[in-house]
Amino acid sequence: YRLPFFGTEVNDTAVTVNGNSAEVMGQELEYARQHGIKFWPFCNYPIGCKEAHPPASSCPNIQCCADNVGLSYAWNLYQNHPDNHKVAFTLLLQPGYWFHGQEAGSNETWAQELQRYVSYFKKPNYQKVDIGEKGRPLVFSFGRDINQTHLQDLRAATKQAIGVYPYTVSMNGQSLPEIDAQSRYGGGSGTVAGAPYKTHLAQEEVKLWQQWDAKGTKFIPTVSAGADDRPRSEYPMPWGPKYWGKAYVKDPTMQELEDHVSDGLRFVTEHPKTAETNMMLLSAWNEHDEGHWIEPALAKYGGAEKLEAIKRAIDKAEVRRRSYWSTVEGE
Repeated sequence: YRLPFFGTEVNDTAVTVNGNSAEVMGQELEYARQHGIKFWPFCNYPIGCKEAHPPASSCPNIQCCADNVGLSYAWNLYQNHPDNHKVAFTLLLQPGYWFHGQEAGSNETWAQELQRYVSYFKKPNYQKVDIGEKGRPLVFSFGRDINQTHLQDLRAATKQAIGVYPYTVSMNGQSLPEIDAQSRYGGGSGTVAGAPYKTHLAQEEVKLWQQWDAKGTKFIPTVSAGADDRPRSEYPMPWGPKYWGKAYVKDPTMQELEDHVSDGLRFVTEHPKTAETNMMLLSAWNEHDEGHWIEPALAKYGGAEKLEAIKRAIDKAEVRRRSYWSTVEGE
């Protein structure tokens, strides 16, 4: 039931899923645009490797560069698609893995990698924020703690090239002077029997926002569309079998998802000092096997119902936002 719209059911036990085409990317861009999604953060992987065919013995848990460069297929499709202006993009750096990539087998020097990032920041469809200075490129960090020197190098290269520093958001709780805000990738803790979405995911995420706000922490709230990674428990990925268990959160009803999105958008509007970027994340566009996807599924399993629930919340929030700010300005 969580097959993406471009999947095919072959029979009761077999499916095919191939989204590696310009046509599928074009459909994804249009789905996102129609339903109010403004940007996609792309996980950052190497674009080339020193060794294209390393021996298997040198690649424990398939963490060799050659095994990960293919994870940039979607990124390449997006960058080359004529409609990529419909949805902006940001980098989601993976320190300790692919930032910087030279330590992990990338064929780029550190200087070349930095210049490549800066070239992205210059693109008109790179998502920027106007915090402190206008036009700061938004950058997320997720994985291991980011190396402070690497982050300083990225900031210096960006400042030299476009005159502003990037706005950096940690998704793993790291605190550095160079990190501007916090966020989170997914959330919730389930049970083997399946925990309710509202109590074990939605309310837990709201509590985290409230904690950050009470501390005066700058943050971007995340609304998760689910937390059910049982497919990875049944068929573990080579790079992280220890992460996947049998506990899960039951999928939200469309009303529950709409309500949680509404909570996130309301929180952003009502807490402009801490949620200073005026944005909210949805986790995630296409994490179908991790169980928190929002892109359309096959029509027989609901199609774009998740995006439709999100769009209803966005439309209501826009009306509420206008009313809120007209009241504030009137006071």
